Amino acid sequence: MPEKNLGNQCTPMLDEDQTIPKTICETILQEHSHEIEQSINADINEEPQNPVYDTQPKLPLSGSRVLIAGSSVLKGIDPSKLKDYIDVHVHRGANVLDLYEDIRNMDLSTYNTIIIHVGGNDASSKMNVQQFVDIFQEIINFVRCQNCRAIVSGILPRIQCDVTEYNTILKQMCHYNDVKFISNYESFVYKDDHIAKSFYTTDGIHLNRYGTIKLLANVNKVIKVFKGKQIQHHLNQQNRNRYQSSSHQYYANNFRRSPTKQRYQPRSNMITTDRRNFNHSGINPRNVKDRNDLNMNSRDSNNNNWRKSQKRHRKSQNKTPSSVNKSRNNEASWLFKKGFKLGCLNIQHLQPKIEEIKFLLKYEQLFDIFGMVETFLNDEIGTETLQIEGYKIERKDRNAINYGGGVIAYIRNSVCHQRRIDLEISSIESLWIEIKFPNTNSILIGIFYRPPGSFQSWIDSAEKEIDKASAENKEIILLGDFNINFSHINHTVVGNQKWKDCINLYGLQQIVHKPTRVTDKCATTIDHIYTTDVDHIIEVKVPSYAVSDHYPVCVTRKLNPKITKMEHLSIEYRSFKQFDKNKFIENLTNTPFYLIESIGDVDEAANYWYKFISEHPRQTCS
Repeated sequence: MPEKNLGNQCTPMLDEDQTIPKTICETILQEHSHEIEQSINADINEEPQNPVYDTQPKLPLSGSRVLIAGSSVLKGIDPSKLKDYIDVHVHRGANVLDLYEDIRNMDLSTYNTIIIHVGGNDASSKMNVQQFVDIFQEIINFVRCQNCRAIVSGILPRIQCDVTEYNTILKQMCHYNDVKFISNYESFVYKDDHIAKSFYTTDGIHLNRYGTIKLLANVNKVIKVFKGKQIQHHLNQQNRNRYQSSSHQYYANNFRRSPTKQRYQPRSNMITTDRRNFNHSGINPRNVKDRNDLNMNSRDSNNNNWRKSQKRHRKSQNKTPSSVNKSRNNEASWLFKKGFKLGCLNIQHLQPKIEEIKFLLKYEQLFDIFGMVETFLNDEIGTETLQIEGYKIERKDRNAINYGGGVIAYIRNSVCHQRRIDLEISSIESLWIEIKFPNTNSILIGIFYRPPGSFQSWIDSAEKEIDKASAENKEIILLGDFNINFSHINHTVVGNQKWKDCINLYGLQQIVHKPTRVTDKCATTIDHIYTTDVDHIIEVKVPSYAVSDHYPVCVTRKLNPKITKMEHLSIEYRSFKQFDKNKFIENLTNTPFYLIESIGDVDEAANYWYKFISEHPRQTCS
């Protein structure tokens, strides 16, 4: 086959000055392009259509797996949360030449796609841009010669380093070679081009957990990498195989040392070398996933041990894992306690960020209700394009010529709710939902967006909505971006004081006290949560999770709060144990009801009628 000869001839050589000349691969492609075009098209048509790819190969694909290769920026990827055909190769501190050598030493026969993410270290060392792109071109040529598709992941921004020039020339190279380029830069900076530090660790170079999710979400737009099934939510504890040591990550030995070692260890062959956190069964009792298995093993021993394990199990459910406690200082802090979880975020364009929200709701399963404002949706964007498995959608778009605004709510399918359009006023962006709990009172949840510079008429309309809701004597929770800085409220502004008087009038208390929008110049608390029953609130969080330039506000409410009931000190009742039915009928027969007809006042006649009726039971029960 011409393809096999083609792959054998494509072996680029390095000169002494480490500059990369053009390989003979490009010449061969030009000479044989016309001859193999028909056979290539025939092979592509015979292959079953794979929906995970949106780029067409230049050559028939040789394998069925996908490799993500790059520098230590990828070290936070957990392969257990990716599809089974995804492999990860991490070379710590690698530049483009190091990764080129790694790829040349790999057996690529099992892969049909290679995603390349490298260049940050080259930009930091200020490598010559032309030399950088020449080596990158050689990587592309070599990958294609192995009958693989190449996808280039753009360089991430980093502190004290300008990667713009490198990204620009990479994008031009990809366009020239018809290679898919994943643009990551815009996802990791704010509108003012400042780096989003909440995605990074303290060094400003490597990604934390949420930065890794953001990067994979960008890759997922090109090739599906996330698993289709739901992943159990457990924040910092990775969802490892239960026979794998907690001190070893699944991809720890993937191409890290000698290329002669086995590159991908099957999960069934994993051997636990660190037994500190494991019992005799190989189950990690600190892992929430394995607690049920641990209890089943204990139940087999004897009844006393089973009771003790159940008691420990109940206690452990109320404790946050130590690994999570350690991560609170390093990563975004979400809601940990058990209860009804709500959140709200100023998303600033929902449609391009739907993958991040999908991961947050579908895979992490953090919220029962998650509201967003400034969705920038309109009638042309259908709800089906925003659908997330396991959630229902309620939305309200801005009905105005100006593009922007809008609110939306994702509600878990298991939550019984009702949209309260009767409480909403069309002139402001608000959305009301009534949540109905079993065996307790329902609550009213309002999601609001107040545009900056709004007139006092907005507060008047919002007050009317709150007044309608308050008239139902139900618990009220308000979430949203109100654009009033509660960390330093200016009482001289008439609108601010009027809003504060409004919430005080209806017994609403603002419970968010941390900044929700942080820039280099200021930190403001403009995203709020209000509640009429502070005693029902378990915890309030402002995670450092930056999909936009706002942080989300999150709250956990008790599922079944205790409601104090009025207790009667004494109850009076009439005993009918000695009731004489015949005497009662005789008394009714002798009652002068005709006197009532002569009374002209209706109220007075009713009083006489009631007096006649009530006297007879007393006489017949004595």
